[in-house]
Amino acid sequence: RGGDGMAGFAVRHPSGAIVHPYQWKPHSEYQDENSSGGYYSVCIDNQFSRFAGKLVNLYLTVVRPEKLDA
Repeated sequence: RGGDGMAGFAVRHPSGAIVHPYQWKPHSEYQDENSSGGYYSVCIDNQFSRFAGKLVNLYLTVVRPEKLDA
């Protein structure tokens, strides 16, 4: 809500690699097929809205296939 509906998104893998390079978009998705676990870093950037606030919704889903097969 507010602004042009755009924000910058990037994701860093626990290994330190940028696995989802920065993109200025209205929404973004990332899926890791072979993660060994660890702490991911997520950056949501609103740098072009200096005076207007922006509401950003972050939906995070974690699926562990080994738990689904049990």
